[in-house]
Amino acid sequence: MSKKFSLIIFSLCFVFNVCAYAASPFDEYGYDYNAIGDYAPSSVGYQRIEYGYNAVGDYVPTSVGNQRIEYGYNAVGDYVPTSVGGRRIEYGYNAYGDYVPMGY
Repeated sequence: MSKKFSLIIFSLCFVFNVCAYAASPFDEYGYDYNAIGDYAPSSVGYQRIEYGYNAVGDYVPTSVGNQRIEYGYNAVGDYVPTSVGGRRIEYGYNAYGDYVPMGY
């Protein structure tokens, strides 16, 4: 798995756990093989995760349930999820100096 794809999955998992209407801490993540053969999350609780290609050609999650995931460039130039269902994802530096999702 590429570093960008891992960051995207981490970002989405972070968002799903923070956002009360997207998933509660008690929801289970379903895993399955996606269209390109990666073993990746396929659902959060009863909400299906849809995958597709983004503007830079990466195969990434495009929606969760009926909430669309939008992508864009962050402050350090990485192409990452910027909002889910119209709610903006905030990024910042953690204690290790990594630029990661900080809030939703």
